[in-house]
Amino acid sequence: ADVELDWSAPVADTYNKIRAGNPQPGAWTTFQGQEVQIYDSRRQEGDGNPGEVVNVSDEGVIVQGQGGQIIVKRVRPKGGDKVPASEWAAAAGVVAGSTLGN
Repeated sequence: ADVELDWSAPVADTYNKIRAGNPQPGAWTTFQGQEVQIYDSRRQEGDGNPGEVVNVSDEGVIVQGQGGQIIVKRVRPKGGDKVPASEWAAAAGVVAGSTLGN
């Protein structure tokens, strides 16, 4: 099944989709039109605009959901290998204020 993430959905739904898609087929989102699959993540509190990248750190890419945030820890860009999300962010130009799912 194809599992595209909707960042405006309740954060619990988004988190559960990521968990259900790991290791296959991988829940996915887009950044600047490029598909990226998300594997490891965790939830935390926080408010903001759904789909917006709140912060990028060594731990991962923090993305705002509806009613909370998802720390994306491991991803696989289309055609690539699984890498730490922070490594992907640096290569793809994902920074705080970027939007996923666009």
